[in-house]
Amino acid sequence: MDASVAARIERLIDDIGDISTPVKRALRAVPRHQFIAPVGLVADDTTTIIDRDTDPATWLDAIYSRLPIVTQLDDGATDLRAEAGGLYTSSNSAPGTVTDACFRWLDWGEPSRYRPRMTVTSDGQQVWLDTPQQAIG
Repeated sequence: MDASVAARIERLIDDIGDISTPVKRALRAVPRHQFIAPVGLVADDTTTIIDRDTDPATWLDAIYSRLPIVTQLDDGATDLRAEAGGLYTSSNSAPGTVTDACFRWLDWGEPSRYRPRMTVTSDGQQVWLDTPQQAIG
């Protein structure tokens, strides 16, 4: 693994804070940038376009930040590079959200893939384990 990526992963682990050793191992073993589209949006106080090909360092910094990365607008109808904006329709979750879900999963005894379920309503979706009272996200 590239030393700059390894350093970014360690910085992200430090930024997230209190996470278990197995989750830290997972973050180190599966580099996040391998699963992020080459162009995305980072929405914090402002919305920033990140592009791996035009500015790889900024792209990597964003990927290894605590923020989610928007990967699609308007079900793909709007180009991410367009300044017009659009409705966020796909993203990579914020790393803290993922580590929290992993922590719960480990805390619940690493349940089999048959135990998680999802409820979808007009108000949104909820992922849960065994019963809706054990919400995962």
